[in-house]
Amino acid sequence: RIEELEEELDKERKSKIKAEKQRTDLTREVDELHNRCDELDNQNALSSENVRRLEAEVSKLRRELETSNVNHETESSSLRKRNTDILNETQEQIDQSNRAKSKLVYF
Repeated sequence: RIEELEEELDKERKSKIKAEKQRTDLTREVDELHNRCDELDNQNALSSENVRRLEAEVSKLRRELETSNVNHETESSSLRKRNTDILNETQEQIDQSNRAKSKLVYF
């Protein structure tokens, strides 16, 4: 009977040691998973910050492009008006020259 109890005690010890080893292994694995989650959270935070920074840069560039387009259109419109004014003035000078020429021909 004592031998049976000793064998049972030995089996219990071995089971306890095995369970402790499994617990230790699982604890280490959980810690590693927590560390990996922390690393991924940090990477995610950095990625999110980079996305926000890039979105802000794109927004700034779009505003600058819009401002540039408005300035270009304003300048283009001004140049078209100036060109039209010069053409009208030149046409008026041609008309005056033709009228003066026709008066000279009749004299």
